[in-house]
Amino acid sequence: MGQLVERARAAGELRPDVSVSDVLLVIATAAPSLPDAAQQAAASARLLDILLEGLRSRP
Repeated sequence: MGQLVERARAAGELRPDVSVSDVLLVIATAAPSLPDAAQQAAASARLLDILLEGLRSRP
């Protein structure tokens, strides 16, 4: 995970202040609990997309 974060930062795709812990926190929180498996998968994907977008570097 550390190498992935470092490469993303070096490529300018990840904010310079984002740490491995930040990425793991995003992954851990992107798992809402819903009764329907399809709804849960869709909600998890949507939340993860929103959270990861917030980690991206801006020009």
